[in-house]
Amino acid sequence: MGIFSLFKWGSSVPDAVEEKSITIDQLASYVQGGSTSAGITVNSNLAMNCSTVYACVRVLSESVAQLPLIFYERKGNGKDRAIEHPLYKVLHRSPNSWMTAFEFWRNLITHLCLRGNAYCLILRDRNKRVYELIPMHPDTIEVKQRADLSLEYVRKVQGSTKVFQQSEVFHLRAISSDGVTGVSPITQQRQAIGLAMAAERFGAELFGNGAKPGGVITHPGKLTVEGAINLRKRFEDATSGENRHRTVVLDEGMGWTQVSMSAEDSQFLETRKFQRSEIAGIFRVPPHMVADLSDATFSNVEHMGLEFVKHSLMPWLVQIEQTIFRDLLTPQEQETYFAEFLVDGLLRGDLKSRYESYQIAIMNGVMSADDVRALENLPPRPDGKGDTYYYPANLLPAGTVLQQQPDKGAV
Repeated sequence: MGIFSLFKWGSSVPDAVEEKSITIDQLASYVQGGSTSAGITVNSNLAMNCSTVYACVRVLSESVAQLPLIFYERKGNGKDRAIEHPLYKVLHRSPNSWMTAFEFWRNLITHLCLRGNAYCLILRDRNKRVYELIPMHPDTIEVKQRADLSLEYVRKVQGSTKVFQQSEVFHLRAISSDGVTGVSPITQQRQAIGLAMAAERFGAELFGNGAKPGGVITHPGKLTVEGAINLRKRFEDATSGENRHRTVVLDEGMGWTQVSMSAEDSQFLETRKFQRSEIAGIFRVPPHMVADLSDATFSNVEHMGLEFVKHSLMPWLVQIEQTIFRDLLTPQEQETYFAEFLVDGLLRGDLKSRYESYQIAIMNGVMSADDVRALENLPPRPDGKGDTYYYPANLLPAGTVLQQQPDKGAV
C-alpha cells in the first residue's frame, strides 16, 4: 500500500497525485496550505470553483492569448517580420501539433495565475532552432538549483522520472521569493478566496432552503426526546423537497416561530461584493471586467480599460518577451531576433479620438495615409499615392536663414 492510498482526495485530487508523482513539499503544501479560517479548502484546483477567481483567470489568460505575438529580425534601425525563421510559426501560429497559439498562451497564463509557474519542453532542430514547445503541468515539475547555481527540472509522471537541463525548459515565473520558482497567488491569498467561496456556499444553501432560515416549534406540553425527534422529522418532511412552500397545519396547540436573519443582517451581500473586489485586486483586474459595475461610468470605463492594458497585461507580456529571448534564442540569434506582442489594438481609443490623432500625425509628417490605413486594417490606397509624407509649409529646420524676397512693388 502506497502513501497515496492513505488519503481520500475526492474530486479535487491534483494531477500530480493522480499520477503518483507529487513531491513531499507539494504534498505538505496541499494538505496544510489548503485549509482556511472560513472552513473551506482552497488550492489551485478548487479555487476555480470561485466565480471571481475563474473570471479573473479567464480575463488575463484570454486577453494575453488574443494578442498577436510577432517574431522580428532587426534590420538597421528598423525591424522586419522574421517569417522564414521556424520560431515565427511556433510563437505566432501553433507551438505544437495539437494546440493553436491562442490555446497555448491561454494555458500557460492559467498555470501562472493558479500555480505561479508555467513550463514547456523545448524541442530544437540540428541548428538548435526551436520548432516545437510542449507544455508540462506544473504539478509534475520540481525545480532544483545545483551547486553551480544552474537549474535542473525533474519531471515525474506515472512512476517515471526524467531530468531536463535548464536549456531544455521554457520557464515562466510569477512573483518569486527565491528567483527559482514562482509563488502561487492562490496559496498566498487562500484566506480571501476561502471567504468568497464560503459566502457562495452560504448563498447556495440559503436559497436551496427557499431563502428561509430555520425556526423553533413550541409545544404546550412536555415532549420526550424521541417525541421531539419525531416531531422535527415530520415537520421537515412536510416543508422540504416537493412540499417546500406548502402550508403546514400544527395541532395540539403547537406554534412556529421563525428565526429572523435576512441576507442584509448577516452582511451576506456586502461580503460577496467586497470579496469580489478584493480578489480582482489580487489579480490586478479592473472590477468592471469581473461584472462589478458599481463604480463604473460611461466616462471612466474606457480609461480603466487602458489601465488594464498598461498595468495588468504589460507585466505579463514583458515577462513572456524576455523569457523568449532568454530561453528560446541562441546567443547568436539574440543579436538579431526578438519577439514582441502587438497591443496597439487594445490601446486605441474611440473612432473620433483615433481619427483626430491620425490627422495630427499626418499633418506633422509622422505618418502617411497608408500607415494610418494599415493601423485600421485597411489596404494601401489603390492610386499608389498613400505613402507620401507631408509637413507644414510654414516650418523650417532650426537655424535656417530666410532669404528676403524682393519687393515686386518697388520702382
